[in-house]
Amino acid sequence: MRRSSYAAGLQKSTVNKTSSIKLLPTIVSKSCSTFLDEFSLIEFDDRAAAEFARLRKKVRIGSMDLKIASITLVHDALLLSANLRDFEKVPGLRVEDWLKE
Repeated sequence: MRRSSYAAGLQKSTVNKTSSIKLLPTIVSKSCSTFLDEFSLIEFDDRAAAEFARLRKKVRIGSMDLKIASITLVHDALLLSANLRDFEKVPGLRVEDWLKE
């Protein structure tokens, strides 16, 4: 179930409880925050910018996707995305779609 669907389901189940409705954003926010605490953010730094400039001459995909690919490449990471059509155009990029059955 998608997060938005989950949040909507929670909201529907608490419609008659006004105090629960007020707490819903706090509960969802804390749950998301706890989940995201397990991950670290990787910034678009100078190395990624240099990789972006190099790739932009060779690969024709959207700028934001190319920035994501650049960050992934300089950190030798695996990119998880449902957008295989674009990311597979980037040489050397390891990308997988874990949503496919």
